[in-house]
Amino acid sequence: MKIISINGQGGTGKTTTAKVLLGRFENSAYISGDALVAVNPFGVNEKTDRLVIKNSISLVKNFEQENYGIVIICGIIRNQAQLDSFVNNLNEKTDFLFVWLRASKEVRHKRRVERARDGADNPAEFDFIDKIIPDQDSFSMKFGQFLEINTDDKTPEEVAEIIKKEIQ
Repeated sequence: MKIISINGQGGTGKTTTAKVLLGRFENSAYISGDALVAVNPFGVNEKTDRLVIKNSISLVKNFEQENYGIVIICGIIRNQAQLDSFVNNLNEKTDFLFVWLRASKEVRHKRRVERARDGADNPAEFDFIDKIIPDQDSFSMKFGQFLEINTDDKTPEEVAEIIKKEIQ
């Protein structure tokens, strides 16, 4: 089984790219990070960090048991500690691709205003959200591959094609 984990700050194109990828692979599954920790009250803390990893690993195992060949996970990892926690729960033989999408602040904010998906897309929240999910310079991989893509001048379809080529 191949696992593709697509991550990055809000407005980089994670969700849209993941959904495009889902349509490009037969026998594939998609896991949205947002749905893994929909709790009230919501907070970004150690508890929700643990939940998102535990819930995503459980779903990955379920998809594996049902013989899905590719699992695309979107927006569950925002730092090295979360990446390490996720990878520590995988078999080292797992074909794992960790993708970090990045875009300039201007591009990200423009995309978020245009989509207006939820409260986090309110311009008054942008700086707060950027502090919770800061851009990362690099990640250290225990195993698997790391791919970084700047999405400033790319469509989600172009980004999906870059990812697809990486795993074929």
